[in-house]
Amino acid sequence: MSKKVTMHSGRAHADGKTFDPKHNDRDFDVTKALNIKKKKLKDELYWNIIDGKEYGYFDKDHISFREAELQYYTETFGHQLEATNAKYMAQYHPEKVRTMEEWMYCKRNAPEECYVQIGDSFGHPDMDTFHECFVEWLDWQKEWNETHGKPFTILDYAEHFSEEVPQAHIRRVWSYVDENGNRRLGQEKALEMAGVELPETYVHDNHGNLLLDEDNKPFAAIPKRYNNRKMTFDSMAREKWIEIVRSHGIEVEAAPRTDVEHNLTKRKAIVQQLRVAEQDAQREVERAAVLQSENDTLELENQGLSLDSRVMQSETGRLIKEQQALISKNSSLKQENTQLSTQLVKLDKEMQRKEYQLNQTKSSLHVYQKTLDDHIVWDNRVKQFDQLLAKMVVAPGYFLTFLKSLGVKKYRLKDGQIREKSYVDLYKESLNRQKQLFLKEKETYQDQAEEFYSSGKGHEEDMPSLPN
Repeated sequence: MSKKVTMHSGRAHADGKTFDPKHNDRDFDVTKALNIKKKKLKDELYWNIIDGKEYGYFDKDHISFREAELQYYTETFGHQLEATNAKYMAQYHPEKVRTMEEWMYCKRNAPEECYVQIGDSFGHPDMDTFHECFVEWLDWQKEWNETHGKPFTILDYAEHFSEEVPQAHIRRVWSYVDENGNRRLGQEKALEMAGVELPETYVHDNHGNLLLDEDNKPFAAIPKRYNNRKMTFDSMAREKWIEIVRSHGIEVEAAPRTDVEHNLTKRKAIVQQLRVAEQDAQREVERAAVLQSENDTLELENQGLSLDSRVMQSETGRLIKEQQALISKNSSLKQENTQLSTQLVKLDKEMQRKEYQLNQTKSSLHVYQKTLDDHIVWDNRVKQFDQLLAKMVVAPGYFLTFLKSLGVKKYRLKDGQIREKSYVDLYKESLNRQKQLFLKEKETYQDQAEEFYSSGKGHEEDMPSLPN
């Protein structure tokens, strides 16, 4: 019976949350994981780029995958994050500044995780055979990487043998060296520098015809979602994985399955797994029924041969037992599906409660942010007053000399007396009066702004404006 071969890569689940390396190195309480067979944990193998050696689940002299990935990112891409943060600060956007741990686990910068498996719960190779296949495939990836300029770095990998089907997880990061000699994140650029071509090199119209320019040369295609160099690399890696599996005498379903989705949430993945398992079980039941029908035909054709008849009866009995076993397993899967459906209903209710709490928190944060923004606007306008006052300084010496050259100004009081006063004194008195006027207006504005903020109007257009 042929077995399906799985090779899937990505950075995040369908909900956008990036894959957590804690699952791969079992950095969590495995006693609460129902799908893990605790007795088989001793067979699992792990490796990370910092320790540089393979180790088992019960070994202690190593760091976690998450710690190893953070250390590598800090040492290799720390300059890139510093430059990005510096740019945000220069643009007055401190809220965009990120720590390395925040930056490396956002979807765009996160390590890529590649998952491989042979077969499923209905049939799979033993642990040793899977290990041999995986080691050969991993060695091929390392060799390809070395001969193509090292476009990716393997951060860690894990071979899981404690679950129902043997499987392996590889986490890697794609990067390239820029013109300044610095290594930077960039999957498409790294693959381009490694010489990997696009699946479609030239642009075609809706009918598959090449589009030509004015010189009758085809337009070169550009990378996009469904035409990128990672698709070319994944196709090559999948073909190599199938080739290695077949070389170990395993019959393989070469065509990938089209009835399943990838990057699902854990809940949806479980439902899909049960659905696929039930479909596979049904196909096996139908296959057993076909085989039984064929055996019946052979029995009728060979009634005169007692020896052949006994062989056919024996084969029919075996197939009936297989059919009964499959029917029993199908019934068990249906019961598990019912239990999981009940659990999913409870999880949906809990999720709705959490979403409500999250919306309440977002609403509170919005109010706090608006209050802070009003404070900033108020403070900036008070600073404008101070800037205006700072500009009202005594005139330069040449202007005072000019005023002195004008002499004095004579004027008559209401009682008829004639008084004199220099133009310099008149200018200084006028300047002092203007400063006092601005100080008084500033105090008035501050009182109005404080009253505005205390009233909780919450709209910048309602705030008192500066004087002209």
